[in-house]
Amino acid sequence: MKMPENIRNRGVTFGALADAALTYIDQRDYRDKRNAIQRVKRVKSDLGPMEAEKMLPADIADWLAKNTNTPGTHNRYRSVISLIFREAIKNCKVSSNPARLVAQAKEEGGRPRWLKPDERKRLFEEMENQYPSHFPELVISLGTGMRRGEQYALTWGYVDM
Repeated sequence: MKMPENIRNRGVTFGALADAALTYIDQRDYRDKRNAIQRVKRVKSDLGPMEAEKMLPADIADWLAKNTNTPGTHNRYRSVISLIFREAIKNCKVSSNPARLVAQAKEEGGRPRWLKPDERKRLFEEMENQYPSHFPELVISLGTGMRRGEQYALTWGYVDM
């Protein structure tokens, strides 16, 4: 009696798909490559041993609920998990993308708010008193609107004088 083929051949793991996605990300000119790589590695560390074809949307939703605190972070990690599965589908490693069935978190779409002159003055005074070495970073971030991660990942290729 011959055993079914799938008994001997365990399916591809999510970790293997994540490794392939890391290669894909590294070969592309991503605007936020460093953060994308960091997210893939974090997801891989927890979900890596799971068999990718057997992953359910609930598995992904549970991981997101336990490991993200804000709607924006939830959506970024959901997006990177979906990228991993999309690349796996392109390469015939899996047949479906369970991440696409996980709902996006609703992000607040409020108006951007700028500091009032008195708030700006107080912030500058506190920074100069408590963190003088970080004062230039604050000036750059307020002047450009960059977030901390964007500021520290900045390379000359993104600077337009």
